Parts: sequence; C-alpha cells; structure tokens
Amino acid sequence: MALAAIVRVTGVSEHCLQDYVNQKHDTVPQYIDVKKKEKGRLTIQCDEMWYYVRNKENKQWIWLALDDDSGKVVGAFVGSRDIEGAKGLWN
Repeated sequence: MALAAIVRVTGVSEHCLQDYVNQKHDTVPQYIDVKKKEKGRLTIQCDEMWYYVRNKENKQWIWLALDDDSGKVVGAFVGSRDIEGAKGLWN
C-alpha cells in the first residue's frame, strides 16, 4: 500500500510515517538466505503484474518466475510488458 494511502486512512502526517518506516527499515537484516536446490529438472511458472509509479502514465510490469514445486521466486524483472520485458526475465 502506498504511503499516501496510509496517510489518508490513518490521519498520520506523511513526515511522521516516513520517519517510522525508515526506522523499521534500519532494523531489518539486509541479507537474503539462499538455499541450494538439488540439481535436476526445474519447472517454472511465470506471471506478471503491473503497478503505477507516481502516475497512471508510468505503468511498470513486475515479471516473476516461480519454482513450480516449492512456489519460491527464482527470477524477477521490472520493466515493460513486451518482448524486451520477457527477455529481461529470461536473462
């Protein structure tokens, strides 16, 4: 949910909310724990979703590749919804 929406719903000032979010961000460990998977056939499922960035003219697509067995994300790409976006996910 966008910060502006949270501000509208809660009545908290945007400045206070941003300070709170920044403090919480500083307490979260900034690492990813990646576990190796046994080698073998990988079956993936691809999906995409869109999101507006600042305005409706700036639509961004989030491409995801999911491991069909575990449901874990094995690839991601943010960009356009065209052949270039598909190639970005593939790469």
